[in-house]
Amino acid sequence: LLAIPLGIARSSRLWYVRALPYAYIFFFRGTPLLVQLFLVYYGLAQFDAVRNSAMWPYLRDPFWCATATMTLHTAAYIAAMMVRAMPVSSSRVTVLARALALSIRITSLL
Repeated sequence: LLAIPLGIARSSRLWYVRALPYAYIFFFRGTPLLVQLFLVYYGLAQFDAVRNSAMWPYLRDPFWCATATMTLHTAAYIAAMMVRAMPVSSSRVTVLARALALSIRITSLL
């Protein structure tokens, strides 16, 4: 659910729409997963705002920290794959539609 909007925003033509997904993908792909796990599990506990929040019962448990970190990490990789796949997929769909002798109207729906 997180990777799809990130991938779409990352492939935008507007620089200010691309900036936040670029930074997100750059950070999560550029740092090792173990470092991210340490930052979430040990680093977030340093802040009183986190310890007093409603998320603290989840963030003090290693399972939920690992689940959240791996979800964010995987979303960055999937978003990066989507950015690379979007321009290719439309041309491939057109080629496949022509090979199947589909009309232009039906091809535009794909």
